[in-house]
Amino acid sequence: MTVGYEQLKVLRLGAKRINVNIHTKTNVITRRYLVICLVCLLIAGCRGAGGGGGPAPTLRPTTTPRSTALPAVPTNIPPGEADNPLNVAIIRPTGIGVSRTAVNSAAEDLAAQLAEDFDIAVEVDLVDSGAEALAALCASALDTRMTVAWLDGLTYAAASAQGCGAANLQIERGSGPNAATGAEVQLIARGTLGAGSIAALDGRDFCRLGYDDLYTWLVPTLMLQTAGIEPPFDDLGTITNYDDVSEIIAAVADGDCDAAGMRVADLDEFADDDTRDAIDLVGDSATIPYMIFVVPPNLPLEARQTITDALFTLANDSTRSDPLETLLDHSGVERADDGDFSALFALINQTGLDLAQLGR
Repeated sequence: MTVGYEQLKVLRLGAKRINVNIHTKTNVITRRYLVICLVCLLIAGCRGAGGGGGPAPTLRPTTTPRSTALPAVPTNIPPGEADNPLNVAIIRPTGIGVSRTAVNSAAEDLAAQLAEDFDIAVEVDLVDSGAEALAALCASALDTRMTVAWLDGLTYAAASAQGCGAANLQIERGSGPNAATGAEVQLIARGTLGAGSIAALDGRDFCRLGYDDLYTWLVPTLMLQTAGIEPPFDDLGTITNYDDVSEIIAAVADGDCDAAGMRVADLDEFADDDTRDAIDLVGDSATIPYMIFVVPPNLPLEARQTITDALFTLANDSTRSDPLETLLDHSGVERADDGDFSALFALINQTGLDLAQLGR
């Protein structure tokens, strides 16, 4: 069969179309094959390396860890609150004209004033000695009962040396030019002894009111120690107790005692001109603060300021000061700090006593 030129041309064009169609179909099949392979690879990857042909692992919800609550930390009730009253130690006043009943009533009235007027809960503890007040002060702790205290000068010096308390107030007695915050104590000797110094009292007979009297024994013994006359004072002669300061003055003037110590105020009151001529003043006098309000170092600042301000206000208010006057025998109260008592500490240092060691 003879094929003409036109027919051949048509055949060639048809062959090209067929070839194009074949290539197009081949590309489509190839793309579909690649997609199927890629999907298979992704599925295999999701199953994990150890999955093999087994079932897919079951997903389980993860438990969220929760913290365990700590037990509640107990908080200390501030001193001065109703459930934790502040203990106020005061040395029970004694002497002529001071009844036990009046003192007890004054203590109750003071506690009531602090509660009603200042919202401070206190218990007033009337103690029999400075040593007892010092023990309570030094035992103060935030987990027990906190104690503040009114202390005489020597007991305050011991509290300071032992780190048990700091001064906040001090009382004043007298008025006008006679007002004073402390008692001046003087050693005296019979004039015929010719004692020109405290050291000259070594080996001499001594008179006092008692072994625990502040102004006729405790302070005079400190003054003796500044001259090297040491406890237990065996180097002194006899030591005789008297019932009244006026009797001691008369005994020294008459030569029944060689020496004694007492407040200058008592000497001024009971020694007339003739008596003064018969006695000599020995050594320098020493001034001992009357009463000092002392707070422990661990008393919170707010509680310290509150009780200090309240006592200061009551003591200086003539309409409300009666309870404190009965307990402290004061005419006024002034603010104070440890720096106000340098003369007292100087006297203690002269004696060589270690008051901090005495408390251990």
